[in-house]
Amino acid sequence: LILHPIGRFRCLWDLFVMILLIYTSIEIPYTFAFGHGRNVQYIGLAIDALLLLDILLNFHTAYFDKYDNLRLVTNKQHICKKYFRSWFFLDLLTCIPFELIISTLANDGETTTSDAFGYIKFLRIFRLFRIIKI
Repeated sequence: LILHPIGRFRCLWDLFVMILLIYTSIEIPYTFAFGHGRNVQYIGLAIDALLLLDILLNFHTAYFDKYDNLRLVTNKQHICKKYFRSWFFLDLLTCIPFELIISTLANDGETTTSDAFGYIKFLRIFRLFRIIKI
């Protein structure tokens, strides 16, 4: 299944991701300044999962050729190669739940407000770079 880059589904999905990123742009500074509860953490995990789904959709989205804007590239191998060379690593970085990983490795099931976790939460700011892509 190859999605059209300006098809109805892809445009609606990109709008949905944009809304998630706007929420994130408000939530990150608020959380950094005032802390957060368990609900905000669950919302963050849900957003991480949706951004991971966005990565999968990007591997199935055709693109217009750089030299011939009327030619739609639908070859799966070319799509993957182009995505790996452009946005893949930033997209992957933005959907990794660093807070969950570190709290699991530290065997700390409780939400902590230490400075280290605050700086790790701040890494989520890289999600905002995805707005440029959309």
